[in-house]
Amino acid sequence: MKIKQAKEKIEIFEADTFKEALQNCLDEGYVPQTLNQVVKLCRNGLIKEGWYNTTSVLDRNLGKVRDLTKGELKDLNNTFNKTGLSSMTLDGYSVLTAYWGDLADSSGDGRVVGVKK
Repeated sequence: MKIKQAKEKIEIFEADTFKEALQNCLDEGYVPQTLNQVVKLCRNGLIKEGWYNTTSVLDRNLGKVRDLTKGELKDLNNTFNKTGLSSMTLDGYSVLTAYWGDLADSSGDGRVVGVKK
């Protein structure tokens, strides 16, 4: 698959955990992408189709899918300790949600798409 050139700088941050990849993305000055944003980047050929953690979560407390707020992204330790938030991962064009656990329970590799304008 040919990858198109974007006006903004796109970086894939990989780490041992989702939280670590997310923190690295933020530390480098990139904006971590939501589920919808990652889907658009894939569809537009700006990133390769694959699996990516996103900043969209299933909020079981509110009973809906939502994106993490700027405040939640600034305080990842508190955010990852909240109960009722499950991460949403894009795998190809399938969405995987960790229904069984909270963000703190997210284990395995982390892979976050960051965009810097």
